[in-house]
Amino acid sequence: MDDNQRRERRYWMVAFAVLGSVYVSAGFVRPVANFLRDQGLLRVTVGGLFAATGLALVLWLWRRGVRPRRHEVIVYALLALVYGFIVWRMHLPEEALHYLEYGLFGALAFEALGWRFRRTRPATPRRNRLWLAFAGAVGLTLIGGWGEEILQHFLPERYYDLRDVVINATAGFLGAAAGLARELLAERSS
Repeated sequence: MDDNQRRERRYWMVAFAVLGSVYVSAGFVRPVANFLRDQGLLRVTVGGLFAATGLALVLWLWRRGVRPRRHEVIVYALLALVYGFIVWRMHLPEEALHYLEYGLFGALAFEALGWRFRRTRPATPRRNRLWLAFAGAVGLTLIGGWGEEILQHFLPERYYDLRDVVINATAGFLGAAAGLARELLAERSS
């Protein structure tokens, strides 16, 4: 197995661990959210999860010796602003978690597909491979998010909501778009 395959496999494993945790938690997240809401802690908890995820990503990159270049800092700052605006405007704090879960899944799927296409389509121009990875990541996020909503139809105290499917797909779009923007800007600055 070459280095590209190992990287692709790692990204898929983490991506599907994220998606799997969303599916597994679908049955018990509602009572937890209701409890936190009753205690007045739901909004703080959701904000804490966003902050903890951001911090974990920064620490992970730092430990790996990755120092973001200026264009990457700009992309991540813009993404944080977009996420902050969306989350701030949401009426139900637990809906903001969709942006965390599926945004992360979309970003990881973009990375995994990027490594796959680098290996399997070496003759395809890099820019085209990036756009293929972006489209694939958004499509996979749509399928994964829709699957979760179908699952919720069969769970007690949960229901199928097409609006959540749109939120999940939008989150995946944003996560994959951040990766695409980072790669396109890196290509431009090279």
